[in-house]
Amino acid sequence: MTEQGEHPAQKIKEALAAGRARHEIASLPEEKLLDAILEAPDPRALVRAFPQEDFYFLIHKIGPDDSLPVLAAASEAQWEYLLDLEAWRGDRFDLESVERWLKRLQEADSPRLVRWLLEEKKDLLDLYLFRTVELRIREHDQDPSDFGEGFFSLDNVYYFRPRPPFGPPEALEDRKKEREEFLPRLLEKIAEVDHVIYQDELLAVHGLIPAEAEEEAYRLRNVRLAERGFLPPEEAVGVYQRLKPEDLHHRGRKRLLTEEEIVSKLPVPPFIDGHLPSGSLFARALASIHSAGVLYQLQAEFAGLCNRIISADQTEIREPDALRAVVEKAAGYLSIGLAHLEGGEGCPPAAAARRIEAYPLIDLFRVGFGLVMALKWRAQRWKKSSWFEAAAGLPLSFWDEAWVGVLGGLLLPRPQYFDHYRAGVLYREFSSLADVRETEEELEKMILVDRRLSQIEIDLEKRPGQALTYKSLLLTLWARDTLDESASKQRPTMVPSLTREAFSQLHRQLFPDPPPKDVTRPRRIADPVKTSFLTWLARRSNQDAQEIGEAMGGIFELLFSEIESELGSVAAERLDPRYIRLFLVES
Repeated sequence: MTEQGEHPAQKIKEALAAGRARHEIASLPEEKLLDAILEAPDPRALVRAFPQEDFYFLIHKIGPDDSLPVLAAASEAQWEYLLDLEAWRGDRFDLESVERWLKRLQEADSPRLVRWLLEEKKDLLDLYLFRTVELRIREHDQDPSDFGEGFFSLDNVYYFRPRPPFGPPEALEDRKKEREEFLPRLLEKIAEVDHVIYQDELLAVHGLIPAEAEEEAYRLRNVRLAERGFLPPEEAVGVYQRLKPEDLHHRGRKRLLTEEEIVSKLPVPPFIDGHLPSGSLFARALASIHSAGVLYQLQAEFAGLCNRIISADQTEIREPDALRAVVEKAAGYLSIGLAHLEGGEGCPPAAAARRIEAYPLIDLFRVGFGLVMALKWRAQRWKKSSWFEAAAGLPLSFWDEAWVGVLGGLLLPRPQYFDHYRAGVLYREFSSLADVRETEEELEKMILVDRRLSQIEIDLEKRPGQALTYKSLLLTLWARDTLDESASKQRPTMVPSLTREAFSQLHRQLFPDPPPKDVTRPRRIADPVKTSFLTWLARRSNQDAQEIGEAMGGIFELLFSEIESELGSVAAERLDPRYIRLFLVES
């Protein structure tokens, strides 16, 4: 129910505006962020208004040890979310991390922490105390000195001492000192609340079955995170299950919530402002939606998709940059799926918006990722039966740097696009249908070259070294046959080579004019030379020259451009075999 006189749509708009305002605060530089929160009219209300996911990033952006005032203002639900993410490494209880965060929370608000642990987080408290407390119960006639050094008591009955920590030797002394300071203070605060509860807690921990307690605590933690989209990794990985476009329509459409239902789910979910790539088709589709209610539901759905990707990839997201990478990945595959369904990159944003309103975002993501996976499976099938691997036993480096990058990216467990540092990185996630099409074209070129090589009778007995590439193999075979008529009638080996004198002769045929004075403008290879290469390849592979030219002309044009760039400005007498990459020349 909404307040009387306030329309649900208005409340949703206000919630979205409040979310953007919180994002502006969270986007401030680290040195200004804490001051901006503390100088707010009501810092406690501001901190608690942050959704739990945003609160987590807020703490790490400020710095865990500098964020004590923010931790003190936070709600117990925000504390719980923080510990749910920090207390576990995989499915293992991370004692060191738990101890650090409990210490920070104690410094922030000790009385509230103790009440919260006893009333709501007893599973976490039990596991922590079991791992850190060594307990002795004194009989009425027993001397405490029998227990050994380091034991102390609050009631002369229950004696305890901190267990020594485990870890790297260089950090053990500091951790031991911190535990000896923190643990007694924690137990003293529990005893101050209720001494009977303090004794019961020590007895319960003394008889704890750790494997069962850890499993139950992990189960409860997973239930809480699942409500926010963080499924266990073995379930979340289903986000990468391929979904064919034709199957999307059989899965049914999603139901858009009414404005009243949306209001009941406020506040707004984690912000994506500033993280969503503005040029992506998904972002442009969102921008074309004017209904605040639909926009809210899509934002919540997108946040759930991102959380599921985080769980499936088992990545730690502590910084905004790490979150941005996940958001860009989700938006990229959504854009790929939308563009494919709408017939290409040029589809109108309004048409893509209708798709995201009609179908679950996770299904659209799976459609986009499925296109890349289909390409990966095609590459794997081809590689297994290819000439270069199955027949010749050559390594991936045979395909030279650019194609090795493309093929290597496809063969990763989760395929990636070979960017080759155009955007500053070697590999990145696929972000558009153009990335998929470009990679598909490069793979098709490799398959064509591999098929053509399989049609040439090459003696495979003599194995080449790592330096052999498809470029040097083809060009050297062609050069050898061109320069030596008798060689053209023999079955070539896989490691043909040219003498230095023979290559100088070939160089003069390729570049008959004198070297240019301006080395930035190398000489060009005449068309008849390129035609002779095509004719040679057709003869060697017993194929039609025109068909080869139509299918592979672009590949060979780039290959000869590379020869021009590498050798076109060098005089024949100055050639050095050590620096010749495109031909195999004897040194």
